[in-house]
This record gives sequence, structure tokens and C-alpha cells, in this order.
Amino acid sequence: MKRLILALVLLVAACGTDDGATVRNLGADGTATGTGTATGTGTATGTATATGTGTATGTGTGTVATTCPTPASGTTAGTRVTVTMTEFTITLDTDQVPAGPVTFVVENRGEEPHEVAVVRAASLDELPTDEHGAIVEEELPEGSWVGEIEPFAPGLTCELTLDLEPGDYLIICNIVEEEDSEIEAHLPLGMVAPLTVTG
Repeated sequence: MKRLILALVLLVAACGTDDGATVRNLGADGTATGTGTATGTGTATGTATATGTGTATGTGTGTVATTCPTPASGTTAGTRVTVTMTEFTITLDTDQVPAGPVTFVVENRGEEPHEVAVVRAASLDELPTDEHGAIVEEELPEGSWVGEIEPFAPGLTCELTLDLEPGDYLIICNIVEEEDSEIEAHLPLGMVAPLTVTG
């Protein structure tokens, strides 16, 4: 009689980070770091012995984009709106565009990272904000948050194309910075501009 002995060792090591934030929080240097480690060891013994040990370690550093994100595949360029950002203003070259594809050409002329987000609302009074004046994105009515370019470095010009329906919109920077225990939200400092989309 033959005996069959099977030894099976399963080893799974995984590592990941997620800050879970919807408001962009930047430190003094505009970076965020995270480190994770997972270790697994398994042993099975019979007529034969198999032992496996594995360790996986991952370290991730997220910094403000130094290049613009690649536009989504299939995005059709539309009516162009030039957006200029500084500390702490957002200026549009027009405050009215026709419905359909709209391409925002956004230049960061400031000395700090900025982002651009398009929110469907006529005024900030309609939107939920936190104690610092930043929009609480997870509390927005469904469909209010239309699209964004995540924080990008000074000197860059990035583009965002969105298909907009008729209505009132706000172009904002929703970054919140923390430096030396001081909290600074860009939005209440003046980084908002209205845009009307006509039918």
C-alpha cells in the first residue's frame, strides 16, 4: 500500500496604504508618507516536511504631482475655459459657456500646490463645509462633485474636460494645509469662481 502525504503551505503577504481623505491635506512640504509590513509563516509536517516563511514590506510616499495627469481615454475637447490660480484666487477668462464638453485649461501661477474641482452649486452657502471652511465632499448631494485635477505643483498648466449640463457651477480649490499646528483651507481664502452653463 502506498501512502500519499500532501503538505501545503499558503503564504500571503500584502501591504497597502490609503489615507481615506477626500479633502486634500498637505503638510509643510506637501508630502504624505506611509509604511506597512505584513509577515506570514506556515508549517505543515507529515512524512515530508515543508516550511515557508515570507515577509513583504512596502513604503509609499505621495507627493504633489509634478506632471499633469493624462486625460481620460475618449475625452473629447470642448469649449475652452482658461483658469488661473494663485494665492489665493481663481480667475476664469469667461463665466459662461454652452452645455456639452468643456475643457478647463488650468495654470498654477502661485507658489504653492493647488487643485481645481468643479462642483454643481450656485453658491458656497448651498454646500456642507467643515470648521475650516473646506467642503466636506462626502456630504455633498449626489452628482454635485463633477470632476477635479488633484493637487499639482506651481508652474504647471493642466487640463480637465467634463461634459457639463446646463446650470450653475463653482470652480474651487479644496486643499487644506497644516503647518506648525496652523490649519489653512484654500477655499475660504478666496479660491472659488462661479461658472454658468447655458442650455
